[in-house]
Amino acid sequence: MQEAYLIAYSMSYTGDSTHYFIWYEDTQGRNRFYSAEDKLAEFWTEADAKQQIKILGMQYINTVPFDAERLDYWLCTGSRSQIYTDEQLDTEFLLDFWNLFDDAAYSLGTTLPEPPGADACYEKLFRSCDAAAIMTDPSARNPALSENEIAIIRSVLKSGFELFWNHTEIIRPEEQNGRE
Repeated sequence: MQEAYLIAYSMSYTGDSTHYFIWYEDTQGRNRFYSAEDKLAEFWTEADAKQQIKILGMQYINTVPFDAERLDYWLCTGSRSQIYTDEQLDTEFLLDFWNLFDDAAYSLGTTLPEPPGADACYEKLFRSCDAAAIMTDPSARNPALSENEIAIIRSVLKSGFELFWNHTEIIRPEEQNGRE
């Protein structure tokens, strides 16, 4: 049975506004979102999303939280307080959103716009979360990023955030018969 996760995408500063997305691996081995036409299928409640997983014949595994409010605050204000934890850049937070938005773009049949230098920035974030890289180079855990690299990461994540904003549709499970 195909495994499915829920993404709990939270924008709590606008009230209790966590929405849920179904996330799974497709037949090409790529992570993707359950989608319909040019929209990511968004569910009001976790129960609705779990019901849709059953309708799709998938097995629910876990719900993964994403603090979109924190990301939005950084994207809007540039406040470094949102991307640092205990004096260290929260590379896992940034990498998780980058991957999430990349999966969303893939699900919609597009790619995230990435300025020159984005691949090198992604690699630094990835190495900081990779145990093997940290074992061979402990400085990889807290990479030194230039202002330009921070701007590149911010640009990519802003594009992903806008993609999410512009390409979601709240649905009910019973409306999804036959969609994917």
